[in-house]
Amino acid sequence: ICGKSGEIFMRKLVSIIVPVYNTEEELLKTCINSLCKQTYEAIEIIIVDDGSNKVIRMACDTLATSDSRIRVIHKENGGVSRARNIGTHEAIGEYIMYMDSDDLLASFAIEEGMDAAIKNDADYVFGALKTINTHSEFDMNLNTIRVVKIYQKKELDFVRKGFMTQRVSEFRNIKNNGFINRGPCVRLIKSDIAKRVLFDEELVLGEDVEWNMRILNECSIVCFVPNVWYGYLKYTNSSLNRYYGNRAELLEKYHLKLYEENKSYFDNHMDEYGINLAVSFYKMLICEYMSTQCPLTRKEKVKSIRMLLKREPWKLLTKKTSMTI
Repeated sequence: ICGKSGEIFMRKLVSIIVPVYNTEEELLKTCINSLCKQTYEAIEIIIVDDGSNKVIRMACDTLATSDSRIRVIHKENGGVSRARNIGTHEAIGEYIMYMDSDDLLASFAIEEGMDAAIKNDADYVFGALKTINTHSEFDMNLNTIRVVKIYQKKELDFVRKGFMTQRVSEFRNIKNNGFINRGPCVRLIKSDIAKRVLFDEELVLGEDVEWNMRILNECSIVCFVPNVWYGYLKYTNSSLNRYYGNRAELLEKYHLKLYEENKSYFDNHMDEYGINLAVSFYKMLICEYMSTQCPLTRKEKVKSIRMLLKREPWKLLTKKTSMTI
């Protein structure tokens, strides 16, 4: 395959895993089309149909007939983490990328990511995303000059800080309204690492942050490409915003697991753990206690919140000096 400068080389295969669950058909088609139009052509697209309705199942199969690089796996509904894990097991590429089924990938994204990965023998390469309200807002071909930032193993705490607090300016102030998220998308990961570090299917909330931290624990070289690769279609009704009724318990499971898996890091960076915990607590108050679906009276809400602040891990938020759990 000819490279941009005319040299001949064999390109490493990239597996793009796309979980699908009843995604609107036109959004799904546009998403997959953005993958098929990548300037880096050595890809396989694995659509994992997570128990969608008949119309979307057929749409997935039709897409597979449009490009030989697409294959579809149909399964019973088991959640997005299970779908990603199945796709990861099936992937044959040397690098893996995850994609949400209603988002867009810029045409040059994999080209840039793989260029950084190969030149630096990187385990993990990430770019930026921008939030969009419609697909038409996203410029598929907007490429910019950039300098790839390389992080060696001893520098990965800086990346961890960015993911945990989302307050690192280097990851926020990216041209064209880009920023770094802490989800599983907008990343290229060496396949052997991705296959070892699967998504926790028991976590309903926070599984993306927890997964990213485990991935970083396995990496020696990480690259950051400060360019917008990904258009993230925003929904007010996303899993992050909806009412669960037991959000506190779901978040407790996530935070306790996150701390236990990264204890040596957090023991030296408890402020970062505390910020992440505080953001979760605030989000819980908004989405649960202030929701019209919450059945509690005002008095019951106050009592419930006070009880939460006596439990792990929330009681950390009430400590003035000690930050240990």
